[in-house]
Amino acid sequence: MPTRSLIDSLVRMLSHTSPAPGFLAHFNDQDQAWLQDAGTHQPFLAAQTIADAGVHPEHLYMVQEGVVGVYQRRTDGRNSLLARRGAGDILGEVRWLNPCAADAESLVAQEPVILLAWPRAVLEDRLGRDPHFSSAFYRAVAFSCAQTASDAQGRESLAALGSTEAGVNSTADLHARVQAFKDLMAQADKAALRNDGAVPGVMLEQAKLDFQELMVSFNALMGAGSAHSPQEKEALGGRVQKEFLPYLSLTETADRFYSKPRGYAGDFLTIARIYDDKPGGAGRIGPLVDACFLGTPAAAAVRNRRHLLRSLINEVLNQHPGETTRITSLACGPAQELFDVYATLDDPSRLRSSLIDIDLQALAYVMDKATRHKVDRFIAVFNNNLLYLATGRQTIQLPPQDLIYSIGLIDYFGDKFVVQLLNFAHDHLKPGGSVVLGNFHPVNPNKAFMDHILDWKLIHRDEQDMHRLFGLSKFGKDADQIHFEQEGINLFAQCYKAGQTT
Repeated sequence: MPTRSLIDSLVRMLSHTSPAPGFLAHFNDQDQAWLQDAGTHQPFLAAQTIADAGVHPEHLYMVQEGVVGVYQRRTDGRNSLLARRGAGDILGEVRWLNPCAADAESLVAQEPVILLAWPRAVLEDRLGRDPHFSSAFYRAVAFSCAQTASDAQGRESLAALGSTEAGVNSTADLHARVQAFKDLMAQADKAALRNDGAVPGVMLEQAKLDFQELMVSFNALMGAGSAHSPQEKEALGGRVQKEFLPYLSLTETADRFYSKPRGYAGDFLTIARIYDDKPGGAGRIGPLVDACFLGTPAAAAVRNRRHLLRSLINEVLNQHPGETTRITSLACGPAQELFDVYATLDDPSRLRSSLIDIDLQALAYVMDKATRHKVDRFIAVFNNNLLYLATGRQTIQLPPQDLIYSIGLIDYFGDKFVVQLLNFAHDHLKPGGSVVLGNFHPVNPNKAFMDHILDWKLIHRDEQDMHRLFGLSKFGKDADQIHFEQEGINLFAQCYKAGQTT
């Protein structure tokens, strides 16, 4: 739940913000005032669930601040993004009109949000006694439903493009799309010259959309289902990479994927910048290109996994009320998920964290932040090579742990190391403790672009791969749970050590 201080800050922010338009624009001034008075302001943290699938709605919501994702449950049990809703948009209108829709639809905050919530009973009372209000209300709801349907259709079209080679029938088609993107960059640069050096917002959104379609097209032509040989893929990838390098070098964050200043693409500072989601770069279009990369589903998945791990850590804390919880992060990077948790604890001594990383700069970054946030007493850092720890060439003194996890480590390594790492985790867990390992899933629509353009080659694994690895380890069984972040691109396999926590 949001802390009191966060709620207060969100409400203060709202007090300096004019009422959201959109839904309210369908009503006259008197009805708008009634809706403002009849609703209550409800804040939610990033990644917090507003309405679960299967729970029938008691409220209709309107977004005042922030962005909310509308998700639909898929047949495989995962959620896919149906639509995003921002300031002035209503939420839950389909669920409100048809409670059966609640069985498949969920609402999740994609960043800190404030919603204006109207109880169902209050709205139904007004609708039943005010025909003029009722007419305006259902007109506004119909408009919102049409917008949701349009968004869903657009996403289905994009998904279809990614699953087949429709529209990308040849390398000539792909190069035409690359050229169209380059032409848009030239237009954006000229527009920035006439706009005090800033690319107009409408061109930014168009560039991000075109870039997403280009990457999906590239994945369709170069991905796992491609008819091209590995040699042909490398040749084509090399040609497209040459087209993108001049733009890539202008960016602040995306260039780190390619240049790998710390030796690999996902170093601590790169991940921290993805978390911050603040595009930057050189010249007039550097920030624009950076925004295109930061807007990809893969980058969104990286941001989402931070929130997922925060939730899993909180679950472990809640299982041990009044006790000290011990957690270890493997290849910790910026460890932002831990700082997110510490920020919500009234007593930070409840959480004792051990952070292991081979990069001294990553550990220095973490401890500097820990000192500034006054939680350094509760964090221990270890400058160790996990390859050596997993194979017994190095040892580390850890008390039995409640949770051991890695967010973005094992997709750089083969199966043998992963099994050894699982054995290391098993040896250091309490009975009843759990390990969580994250990995990119093969559904990643940006995989081909990461492989061939960014030289960011990762091992993608699915649920069966993870179950197999856990079965080969000292855990000796399938993973107990498979979690997915909201994009469905990063999976997290969790497994419990046999026995009861003492």
